[in-house]
Amino acid sequence: FALRPNRIKNRDLWDMVWLRQQGVTPQLDLIGKKLSDHRCEQDEFLRLFKERSA
Repeated sequence: FALRPNRIKNRDLWDMVWLRQQGVTPQLDLIGKKLSDHRCEQDEFLRLFKERSA
């Protein structure tokens, strides 16, 4: 949701909750690849994440 410019979609939140309830372990190594796909630097992503999750 940090890369979505306007808002957090309810579906995003639902997906995160559902995956956790299913016991899915996130593959954190994929985050860097996803950021690269979106041409976003990690520092920028973290800044946006903190700003939008506050």
